[in-house]
Amino acid sequence: MQKISAALVLFVMRRPKATKRVINILKKFKFKKIYIVCDGWRNLLEKNKVLEVRKIVSKSFSDKKVIKLFYKKNVGMRNIAPVAFKKIFRSEEKIIVIEDDTLPHPSFFNFVDKLLIKYKNNKKISMVSGVNFNSKMTKNLNKDYFFSKYSFLWGWATWRDRWKIYDNSLKKWNIYKKSGRLKKDFPITGEYRFWKKELNALYRNPKHGAWDFPLSFANYYHKRYSIVPKVNLVKNIGVADDPTGRNPKKTKNLKTFSINKKLIHPKEIKLNSEYDNYCGRYHYYLGNILQRLKNKIINIF
Repeated sequence: MQKISAALVLFVMRRPKATKRVINILKKFKFKKIYIVCDGWRNLLEKNKVLEVRKIVSKSFSDKKVIKLFYKKNVGMRNIAPVAFKKIFRSEEKIIVIEDDTLPHPSFFNFVDKLLIKYKNNKKISMVSGVNFNSKMTKNLNKDYFFSKYSFLWGWATWRDRWKIYDNSLKKWNIYKKSGRLKKDFPITGEYRFWKKELNALYRNPKHGAWDFPLSFANYYHKRYSIVPKVNLVKNIGVADDPTGRNPKKTKNLKTFSINKKLIHPKEIKLNSEYDNYCGRYHYYLGNILQRLKNKIINIF
């Protein structure tokens, strides 16, 4: 059993099959500590699945180093991570985060654990991610990872001091937008349109959406980068177990690969603009009204 120096945070809720698959991977490792976060159910239809998942988790983890944060009331997608992390970071300096719909390749844990140590004091780095949306583009790089302006949260790791910039209310959004940095940071028209729409909606409605895009904005505002492996290490398995429509079709068939235990590190911290432009054109892109109308018609028929 491989030892991992960081604590693990596992978010679960209503995906019993997917949760079992993720747990089978986790059992191969010995983490400093494990925190299991489960939000409360929103309705009676959801209650049975949530209780089933909690039962699976309780049977799978009986160690004293496992702390269960099971909430009686529904905290909600916008607040569950900030609420849980506030408690967890009182005790932990660094964490690895996995959700019940993100299945990591076993080499993911060695990858993020080593880089949590290497970049511990480098505030330029916001997180270490396990997801790569286009391994074909980057698999032949002579280094094992690169840097991106985006925050990829399908299996990731971060530090307590990096999380401190998180602001769920996006207080600095208007300042950022009026300064012209939004257009400068997102030069692709569809990319600019996407982030303006999403962040405006999150700012105007504190109950809207999830907690992840406020984290992305905090990293944009403070000009912090993410580490991305040259091959994908995490895939999303939530579509089959809980087809809520939140999981993008573009990424549901991503394959995972192994990465070297002995990592080859880049000599300088520099953004991979080719990869970021790909993400801006394909994953974080919003077409104009005519394009969106055309896509809706195609989907209907």
